[in-house]
Amino acid sequence: MEDQKGGVASPEEASPVGGPVRKSRLTVMIMGNVGRVFSFQISPRLFVGSLILFIAYIVFSLFIVNSHLQLRWVSNQDREKYSRLEDENAANKKILNRSKQQITLLEEYIRQIEEGAEGFGIGRKEQVRSNGEKTPLEAVLPEKVTKAPEVVDVTDMVIQKEGSGMSITLKIVNIQAGEGPVGGYIHLIASDKKSVPPKEWPYPQEKIEKSMPVNYRKGQIFLIQKFKQIRARLNLGTPSESPSSLKVLVYDQSGEIILEKEMDITQAS
Repeated sequence: MEDQKGGVASPEEASPVGGPVRKSRLTVMIMGNVGRVFSFQISPRLFVGSLILFIAYIVFSLFIVNSHLQLRWVSNQDREKYSRLEDENAANKKILNRSKQQITLLEEYIRQIEEGAEGFGIGRKEQVRSNGEKTPLEAVLPEKVTKAPEVVDVTDMVIQKEGSGMSITLKIVNIQAGEGPVGGYIHLIASDKKSVPPKEWPYPQEKIEKSMPVNYRKGQIFLIQKFKQIRARLNLGTPSESPSSLKVLVYDQSGEIILEKEMDITQAS
């Protein structure tokens, strides 16, 4: 058809008569290796919809991955806490077992002390006679009592005089060859040999005769595996009193002396 200037109308300007209007489509071209070209058309709505779905898929995938990483981190934290709790539980079990062993050891030690005390009292009664006659037990025993081998020792002794009182700190150490515990009673006797008559201050406060405790079982009881710190305080009466020596006596549960050590207070302090 001709326009007003007498020319022929372009195909774009020409409108089909009675025919349907063609919709705009996107053309996709794919080139192969040998120069072949494949092309197809796609609806813009379908392309936009596919693009929206792809973006939504990417976002949803990122959300899932992030949730997985968070859950993994929380799981690792819980696993570490559980492992830490297991270690603490094992340590508490060891402490509990050690405490049970110590309690059992103390119960056995107390039982042995009670049995030894009863046997010691019976033995003392059998040895006493009115006319000084020797009992069969005395005839069997030697005249000189041999001293028991030392199984304990005292170290790190510190003595401080404060007015009318005197504080003593020392360690009693297990020096026996084996790893078994050792127990007994400890007595401390401070004395002033310069005074006339000599003055003595025992710890614990019990009766003494000839610088020895009358009843060894009145001493401070101890039961040690390696060592134990002993703290004592003596009441001298007046600030002017000043002991010159200190004797340490350690008895086992049967009443035998396992340590006897005497030292000058000036050297000990």
